[in-house]
Amino acid sequence: MGISAILLTGIKIIGIEQQDVAVRILGVVDLIALPVFAFATVRRMKSKR
Repeated sequence: MGISAILLTGIKIIGIEQQDVAVRILGVVDLIALPVFAFATVRRMKSKR
């Protein structure tokens, strides 16, 4: 999840022109990853009980 933020920040610091499509794709990947990580976290917490 955080890798896309790191990528976008690194690209901005370096000064490379980034395409709008690439930024949108990384945003969608982040949004898809959120429920996956939430599910995995809840499942892990339940298994520790």
